[in-house]
Amino acid sequence: MLLSVYAIVRPLVLAAFASLVVSCSFQPTDAPLPTQRPAAAATAAPTAVSVATPTPVPIPNVSIRRLSEAEDRIIAGNDFAMQGRFEEAIAEYDQAVSLDPQLAMAYGNRGAAYNDLGQLERAIQDHNEAIRLDPQNALTYDNRGLSYGKLGQFGRGIQDWDEAIRLDPTFAMAFNNRGIAYDNLDQIERAIEDYDEAIRLNPQFALAYLNRASAYIDLDRPEQATADLDKACQLDKAYCLSDNPYDFLPTTVPTPTRR
Repeated sequence: MLLSVYAIVRPLVLAAFASLVVSCSFQPTDAPLPTQRPAAAATAAPTAVSVATPTPVPIPNVSIRRLSEAEDRIIAGNDFAMQGRFEEAIAEYDQAVSLDPQLAMAYGNRGAAYNDLGQLERAIQDHNEAIRLDPQNALTYDNRGLSYGKLGQFGRGIQDWDEAIRLDPTFAMAFNNRGIAYDNLDQIERAIEDYDEAIRLNPQFALAYLNRASAYIDLDRPEQATADLDKACQLDKAYCLSDNPYDFLPTTVPTPTRR
């Protein structure tokens, strides 16, 4: 089975963006960016995928202090990133870094934008600096893990997801992403354990069901794969792999091809 992981095509792998707790209320757009529907194929197995649209976390309406100019630039960069305008987002984060070189969030968000553009080495450099400045941010480890995963460096990615999970044991996306890395290392049972935990933490996590279905097909467990494909389709119609999800369950499980 072809297992394509960390594809650059939007929105299969897009990092989340950190946001600021400030004296104003910020809400992301209600409508997510369009999700690419996987192409149908009579015997193709579902593609393991990763994180979804890079949506800044809503900022609570808490009065703390006025925004700094650097923080204003981060908010502007987040707005561009939500629209898929990553070059413009990076320009805003560049200004934030120039205004406040100690602001970890500016490096982390710029790294996430570089990740989306496929500039993975630059993304890792920014994530390294963000972690140096703020080593307790689980999201940054998750995002750096994505960059390593896209480079095929799954062992280093797993190290980052281990740390993200240590910092935040409720981080469902980190379990999902670590599961994808284990899947690519042919550690299928460990991958399923991580998908199980991602689903336990977030029972509405359609991508985790889809990824677990892929792992079940690797293990020649078509009934469980069928149930997960159905559940993923039920939760998010964008992940209905065809009009009949059963078409994606091969009669014999092909040999995995990793890339």
